[in-house]
Amino acid sequence: MDYVTAQYPPKFIMGLFELTEEKINAALAYIEANRADVEAEYQMVIKESE
Repeated sequence: MDYVTAQYPPKFIMGLFELTEEKINAALAYIEANRADVEAEYQMVIKESE
C-alpha cells in the first residue's frame, strides 16, 4: 500500500512483488473501488506491527 500511496508506477510494483500485469491491475482496481476500507485495514496492520 505504501507504493500505491507514493504513486509508484505499476510496472515498478510488479517487479518488486513478481506480479503479472493481470494481478497488479486487479489489485489496483480493488484498491480504487474499496479505498476507504483498504486504507482503514492497512492502518490496523501498521498499528499491530508496531
